[in-house]
Amino acid sequence: MRFPTHKHTRGHASTHHQQSSLWLAILAACSMGVACQTAHAEAPKPTQPPQITEAGFYPFGGAVELTVKAIDSAKESIFLAGDVTSGPVVQALANARKRGVNILVILDKSQEKARYSGAKLLVHEGIQVHIDRKHNAMNNNYMVIDGQTLEIGRFNYTETAAKKNADNVIVLWNNPAAAKPYRANWQEHWDHSTLYK
Repeated sequence: MRFPTHKHTRGHASTHHQQSSLWLAILAACSMGVACQTAHAEAPKPTQPPQITEAGFYPFGGAVELTVKAIDSAKESIFLAGDVTSGPVVQALANARKRGVNILVILDKSQEKARYSGAKLLVHEGIQVHIDRKHNAMNNNYMVIDGQTLEIGRFNYTETAAKKNADNVIVLWNNPAAAKPYRANWQEHWDHSTLYK
């Protein structure tokens, strides 16, 4: 009588080999999955531009330079409220407009007939100006740049402020949360102001 001992042993060894191969394949796949997850988890995340604050003062220096720096940073838009007669500021606004920046300015009604009118200077450079006649005085002094950066302060962009006053300005770079309410306030004044001609 023959017993299939040898044949059975070969079959068992073959099955065991197949099972071992299967387990090795599963382990390899799991290892690859873990490696992929780890690599994915360690992938660098895109970072937002840092929020930075800068301040400038007059007469001790920095207010005009910081204002010009802020204007020069504009890529899309500048919404400005405040008197504008400072030569460097007007020139920076003119340069920004030439490179395609949308610039809209709201001025106080005193600028309409002033001897050295900021309205005339800006319109001459092709910048659209509105006059706010609703209030006794429109004392706002701020710029919203690209919806991301806000410049505020006492410095009102005039030659007198730059040469004779003690003023200050602060720029909040890459801070849309700070810029948002000023952009909304600017729009309210723009809507009730009238075009300077």
